[in-house]
Amino acid sequence: MIFSAVCLVLEGPKGSGKTTALGSAIRALADAGRTVACVSQPDTGRNTDGTARGFDIELAGNFDGPYRAERIPLAVETEEPVAPGRLALGKYLFDATAFSRAGEFMERALSGGKAPEFIGLDEIGRLELERGEGLFRALSAALDFLSAGPRYGGSRALLCVVRGELAEGFADRLRERGIEALSVAGGRFPVP
Repeated sequence: MIFSAVCLVLEGPKGSGKTTALGSAIRALADAGRTVACVSQPDTGRNTDGTARGFDIELAGNFDGPYRAERIPLAVETEEPVAPGRLALGKYLFDATAFSRAGEFMERALSGGKAPEFIGLDEIGRLELERGEGLFRALSAALDFLSAGPRYGGSRALLCVVRGELAEGFADRLRERGIEALSVAGGRFPVP
């Protein structure tokens, strides 16, 4: 099979630095003059047991000018029952509007004149792959873009953080769309 694009899939245990690795790789690519767009989910602090207290969405890129990043509150830890219609997973209550803004950001990045060579997506998990929620809109836009192949030559790549137990199934989905999936071990993306 001939692949139209490549996806580097970073997997690892919770708290192992996957989000930091993604952010560092995207920033290094931007600093090297490459065009990037990235949606990541950095934590907002850690509890004494090492679990995250919450998460933000960070939208970063240089596809429409100088590199910039914006953080939006995404999720908070809750022990209260979640009201019907609210988005929750595990002990986190999510703000669905933050995911919506991430989808809009990715769609804007991929439809502009200077489309990104490198796309970053963080924490693709059960919300996206099993429930069609969370970053599903941003992920769908990225996969459609990558499946279409380069418009003007050049290359396209997706740097993606995926839950370990879901990585193999995700890689199969990518290959079905003509996107080569390469697993990255050790918590670091290779930066060209």
